[in-house]
Amino acid sequence: MAGNIMFSDWQGMIWNVPLLGVVIGGALWALFAGVLGWLIASIYNRQL
Repeated sequence: MAGNIMFSDWQGMIWNVPLLGVVIGGALWALFAGVLGWLIASIYNRQL
């Protein structure tokens, strides 16, 4: 049903991402988010 609404064959699309890639990507994303949060917090606290 969703394929008819989206005008695409979503069942035919295959996302080939290995589990290790998901784990490494998630870890890198979390590290980047932490560094960015620390940078924003340090800039914000410096202005007080």
